[in-house]
Amino acid sequence: MKLEDYLGETNLYDKKERLEINKPKSWLKSVSAFANGKGGKLIFGIKDDNTIVGLTDFHKNSEDISEAIKTKMDSIPEFDMEIKEIDEKVILILTIFPGQNTPYFVIDSGSRIAYKRVGNQSVPATRIDLLNMSLKGKHINFDSLESDKKLQDVTFKDLAIEYKKRTLKDFEEKD
Repeated sequence: MKLEDYLGETNLYDKKERLEINKPKSWLKSVSAFANGKGGKLIFGIKDDNTIVGLTDFHKNSEDISEAIKTKMDSIPEFDMEIKEIDEKVILILTIFPGQNTPYFVIDSGSRIAYKRVGNQSVPATRIDLLNMSLKGKHINFDSLESDKKLQDVTFKDLAIEYKKRTLKDFEEKD
């Protein structure tokens, strides 16, 4: 692993100086976002500026990470953990794989929130995001959903009215 390949934070990785076991939501948001998206890495023991601070008790940290994911997430995403020594300091790399059963929720204080990655942040998923994640989890895309309208009940006039309502433009012959 070349640390210089991981500058800053992006939609594919996030850095944490230490494991905040008393505030697991602070890092579980990233686990949820990565599992709900393309996957990603959480690197513990390193500052945002790439300064390696290391973890003092990486054995306990790895157990705490597994336990928090197991008890504070629904469903449990697939992940791997690697422990690396760099400059005599130990870092922990948590790799979260893209989820097959989206959405993945963080359970905190009685609420369940799914997150998605937007640039270098993990943000709460919107209603539409949740719909798309649910479809992804069922291996269905929106375009393959069956319409509740019957073909014999739909006309081009209806299409023109809906088109105008959504685009604020007239439906023309070329459309």
